[in-house]
Amino acid sequence: MVLKLDMRDGSEGNGLIIGGIVLGLAGLLFLAGLVVVGFIAFGTSSRSPVIKPTPSVSIPLASQAESTKKDLSVEKKTQKPFQIVFYDFDQTLPVIHIFHETEGVEDVSGKNDQFFIDAFGGKERIDRLKKHFERLAKAEVKCVIVSYSYTAVIKESLARVGLIGFFEKEAIFGRDSEALIRMKGQKYKVISEEMDSQSISYEEALFVDDSKKNIDECEKNRTCRILHVYERRGLTEKDLVFLEGGLKK
Repeated sequence: MVLKLDMRDGSEGNGLIIGGIVLGLAGLLFLAGLVVVGFIAFGTSSRSPVIKPTPSVSIPLASQAESTKKDLSVEKKTQKPFQIVFYDFDQTLPVIHIFHETEGVEDVSGKNDQFFIDAFGGKERIDRLKKHFERLAKAEVKCVIVSYSYTAVIKESLARVGLIGFFEKEAIFGRDSEALIRMKGQKYKVISEEMDSQSISYEEALFVDDSKKNIDECEKNRTCRILHVYERRGLTEKDLVFLEGGLKK
């Protein structure tokens, strides 16, 4: 009797066996992957969190802070007090631009008193300005005005609010003054000339103006110390306190 082997049956059996082996290996690899992932997760969570370094900030020690205070104190003591203050007029002493408000007229004597009271910010502010100039007079500081307004307008305005007495007759330089015309409207040159005539140093003089252009020119040429009335609504209480802090005691 001859036995015939059906190769198809054998190949199917072998295929099933091989498939089972492949599936088993895949299962093992899957389990191994889970183990590795779990291990990594566990290891990561068990470690301390990583903190990114923040930019270093220099905090002075107590001794350093004390040293800084001493330096500032020495600087304040060695800085010379003011001997002269140069003021702009419009939007520096008054709170408005009188030259513009009056359309650049050369005579404002026809204006009523209330116009000038309002122009200087009211009676309370005028009283504060009087106190300010009294403090400067007591400290023997000379007050000068260098302005693009007309000289007569400046004098009339100051007279109407009781401030004209704090300025010498020759200490008001308007747009029509010989000095400003000769210096072609460059305020810092007028200031420098006045300082030289009185042997006043850079530290002993202060220029106050609402115009950044005039302030920058003075600063660029190292003429004197400066105070910018940047709000352009007249000297504020803060400005006045700062200025009065530079007076001799």
